[in-house]
Amino acid sequence: MHASIGAYPTYLANEGRSPLTIKAAWGDLTRFIIWWEVQLGRLFEPVLLQESNLHACGLARQREDGVAPATINRAMATFRTYCDWAKQTGLIPENPAENIKAIPTSQAVPKSLL
Repeated sequence: MHASIGAYPTYLANEGRSPLTIKAAWGDLTRFIIWWEVQLGRLFEPVLLQESNLHACGLARQREDGVAPATINRAMATFRTYCDWAKQTGLIPENPAENIKAIPTSQAVPKSLL
């Protein structure tokens, strides 16, 4: 696994992020890397990351795994912050996740109305 995946949680911890946030980010990144390596047949390299890869992974998780839009949105937020960090540290020249928009989610109905 690329060294940045191990360094990123340390960065989050140093930024004061909660252990649950760090755990969720780690899970999002490792799931993406597994998807990347299976789909592309190569080891993950941040410099090769494209916006289309992130969209394709999110779509696959939604269609094949039935993952809720809120979970996909959280993963996309993880990718945006990971890519911001990777750009700041010189791993990538541009952030391919900066223009990814959230998937619309339906508003929860209050239990009193059910």
